[in-house]
Amino acid sequence: MIWDQSSLKRLQASQSVFTNIGATMKNFSRSKIALAVATLILPVATHAQMTSGFGMRADPFHGRAKKHSGVDLAKPTGTPIYATANGHVGRAGMVGSYGNLVEINHGNGYQTRYAHMHRIFVRSGQYVQRGTKIGEVGSTGRSTGPHLHYEVRYEGKALDPKPYIRGQR
Repeated sequence: MIWDQSSLKRLQASQSVFTNIGATMKNFSRSKIALAVATLILPVATHAQMTSGFGMRADPFHGRAKKHSGVDLAKPTGTPIYATANGHVGRAGMVGSYGNLVEINHGNGYQTRYAHMHRIFVRSGQYVQRGTKIGEVGSTGRSTGPHLHYEVRYEGKALDPKPYIRGQR
């Protein structure tokens, strides 16, 4: 086949259109996931006192300023913890200062983390639905008392969970 200048330009224009469609679909997919994450439920059944918010704070062990990557919700040991959105369990077990941790991958770079758990009821690789009981509040790892440390992450970066949480299950 012989390509003339006008055929080449039409081919380049078509390629540009398909590239733009691909980028638009990628953004649409991310927006769809963001919308699903935007309607997260509370990870505990009833109101919990937030004892530590997201961002810079005085570290409770040594008093120096340190970034806190989630929110701490005070509840008694044994209080049920629920998955806030559908996804696959990435990690479930003891993870350093987090203590007993469950990490759920929700797709397109979104994750939630639940830390300091007394008991874990799920395993790595398991699919969970929003509202599934995944464990119980505890005080494992680097913790000052029974509470749930809850994180929302996008592509590994911690986000403030407060704007995403809705008080319903």
